[in-house]
Amino acid sequence: MAWRLTVGRYLLEQGYRFAPNSIQHPNFEVAVSDRRVVTATARYGNLKGIAGVFTFKKEGADGEELKVQIMVAVRSTIEVIFRFHSTCVMNVITFNRAYCLYPRATLEERLSLVCTDRRGDELEVVFDKYRERGWSMLSSCTGWTIEPSFTDIPRWIDDGHTWSIPLQYDFSQPITPVNPHSASITRDPISITSWTLIPERRGRGGTMRFYHVKSSQLFYPYIMECVEMIDTPPITTLLQAAAHANVCPESHTQTDDYRYVDERFMQLCNDYYRVMF
Repeated sequence: MAWRLTVGRYLLEQGYRFAPNSIQHPNFEVAVSDRRVVTATARYGNLKGIAGVFTFKKEGADGEELKVQIMVAVRSTIEVIFRFHSTCVMNVITFNRAYCLYPRATLEERLSLVCTDRRGDELEVVFDKYRERGWSMLSSCTGWTIEPSFTDIPRWIDDGHTWSIPLQYDFSQPITPVNPHSASITRDPISITSWTLIPERRGRGGTMRFYHVKSSQLFYPYIMECVEMIDTPPITTLLQAAAHANVCPESHTQTDDYRYVDERFMQLCNDYYRVMF
């Protein structure tokens, strides 16, 4: 949620115009600060994990209208991805890597497993759009679809089941740290995401199982299935040492002298995953 204004301003600089919905202020900078967005805790309409959606449009070179939507996450951006309607849209681009979470099903077999318990005409319109694009929408798992297309074992976003594409990024220009006392991160926080796809055999497709991991010693929220790693000695030692150094954390903000340990935390989690997976 913290960078919604920055991203919106970038789109405006690129020639997009803000296209408010019926209840949004026509000025983006006013709309994005709306109390309903800032204080959101659960969902935006039927979309779980989303505080607000902001639409931007502009005319492309060929005259076709281009549309970009900013979905403001309540907690974690990857949670929003996991809450989408089906697996064919569970793809992510970060500043240094692109991920397709179910590449065999999505790109080769053109299968998309439904991952929502919502039903109705509105959702069928969405499914029809993807059917027209060539995907078969699966509302249940059978033995031949579970493995290997939709494996039901614990997953890591950089495991062998994900198609991961490195993107060019100039690390000689490090990412600005959240404050002067915290290390700059060298990877995106979603790089330590883990989850399990639980097949549902009663017409509901599948369910993404994951847990939210948040600590006062970590600036970013994380999504994990393998939460047992938090109790491993290297990570508990890291968080305890940071807590000891950060006296009275409730009195600090990211612009004060509070030291977050996300970079080291992500390194330790990645080391754990590489052994486990």
